[in-house]
Parts: sequence; structure tokens; C-alpha cells
Amino acid sequence: MAKQFDIERFNNILKEHNQHLQAEKITGKEVVLSNGLVLTSERGVRLCKKRVMSGDRVWKENFDRIYSTNKEQRKSAEKECRSLTSVKGGINCQKEHKQKIKSNLNTGTPWNKGMKGDYPYSHPLSEDAKKRIGDANRGEKNGMYGKKHSLEERQDKSQKMKELILSGKFTPNSNNRNTHWDSFYQDKKYRSSWEALYQYFDNEAEYESLRIPYKFDNKDYIYIIDFVNHKTKTLVEVKPRELLNDKKTKAKIDAAREWCKNNGYSFVIADKEYFISKSMPGDLTEFDSKTQNKIRKLYETN
Repeated sequence: MAKQFDIERFNNILKEHNQHLQAEKITGKEVVLSNGLVLTSERGVRLCKKRVMSGDRVWKENFDRIYSTNKEQRKSAEKECRSLTSVKGGINCQKEHKQKIKSNLNTGTPWNKGMKGDYPYSHPLSEDAKKRIGDANRGEKNGMYGKKHSLEERQDKSQKMKELILSGKFTPNSNNRNTHWDSFYQDKKYRSSWEALYQYFDNEAEYESLRIPYKFDNKDYIYIIDFVNHKTKTLVEVKPRELLNDKKTKAKIDAAREWCKNNGYSFVIADKEYFISKSMPGDLTEFDSKTQNKIRKLYETN
């Protein structure tokens, strides 16, 4: 029999943190709050319970705002709290893994590669758990049962995806492979603090709107340009100089330079020297708090 959720403790925690909202019903599939808001998605229910029962105090102290009936207020509060908790997590991570992070800095290899986290599937499953998962997805229960894509179908899907990327209708949803977090400027998301900072310096530049096809090892790829300014006719790649030396990156850069040559544009590498040659922004309020700290450190260090 499933253990019943302790709704009384949940509500008491909210009261202790001066929140007016209370939970009227909490199950594994639904959370009903006193303002009429109902959470039904698996992720939404799980997050709501976790934030109150074991999450950082930031989530508890802003619960009324995070779960307001006003969508804009919810969105703003969620973003603010994520930023605050990210900063805390980053500080704690630096304290615990400072030397390892420092030794891997700008090497192109994530400092935490191979490390195991605290998530349910970060550690080996028990044989019993493996069997349950296997039984639930075996034979006719598997969504791909009896189906098999031919080589032509796979190639066709790949080609269609490349065409969508090349046309600008689709952009792969991944963050920077070296930073592993997103940065914000004027509520727009960027893959790194440097990209957000570049947008500040060149507000007319278009972000990831230009795509250039290129070849590497006899395979076709698409280079999504970081920024393009059609008024100044400038293409920009935001990246540390030390990460420009691998063969695939060189192939991308060569394709971009060729495109610039054929279209009368100039190509710029926005690296550390580029940013520190400019004055630090006087007002950082339009960046998220984590990006603000990154920008301050960039200029303080240099």
C-alpha cells in the first residue's frame, strides 16, 4: 500500500515561511492549492512537493508567487528562484570541487565527466528494478514492437531535420557543452554568459539566425552562427581562443570565412580579449544573477 503524503506537514512548512497558500489535496498525480490552482503533470506535482518538503528555502519563501494564478507572476518568480538557487549551487560546487574545476578549465572536457549524481538513474539499478523495467517494455508493450525504420527512412528523416535547421525553422535545444547552463539577457536565453554579454554590446545582432552548411570527415553538418549583424555585415563566433583548435571547429570557421568572402561580410572571434577590451556594463540588472556574477568576475580578474 502506497504511503500517504503528509499534507499537514506540507502546509505547516508553508506557514513557517509566511506563505498564505495551502494545499487542499496532494496525491501522486495531482496537487490542488487553496487559490484554485491545480497541478496535474507528473513533473509539476513532483517539483511542488520537493520544493516544500526538501528544497532550498528560496522555493519555500516564494511559494505564493511561484504558484500564483497570474501566469506572468509565476513565470517571473520561477525564473528568479532558479537563478538564486543556481548561484547557491555554483558556490557550493566551487567549494567542494574547486581544484578539479580549475584543472579542467578551458580544456574542452567537462570537469564532472564520469561523476555520479544523486538522481534516481545516476546509480546502477538493482536487478529487481531492471526486471520490472524490462517486463514493462518487452514484446508488444514496447512502442517500437514490430516496427523497423529502413536505411532510406532514417536518411530521409535526417535530411529533413537538416533542412529544418538550415532554414532556421528548428534550433537544437542544447546548452553550452562547457558551461552546462543557460544565461539570460532581457529575458532572452543564451548558451553562455559571453553570448549574453555580446548581445548587450551589439543589440542589433541576430542570435543564431544564420546557418551555414559545411563538411567534416566527408559528412554534412550545419554551423549555426552565434551572431550576425546585417547592418555592419559581421559574423561573430563567441568562443575562447583555446577552444578553436580542434579539427571540426576549424572546418566550421573555414566555412564561415568562405561565406563571408562570398557575401562581403567580416568574421569576428569574440574571445576574452574582445570582451575585456570593452568597458564593463554599468548596469547589469537586465542579466540574470548568475550571469551578472560571471561578468563581474571576468572584468575583476582581468
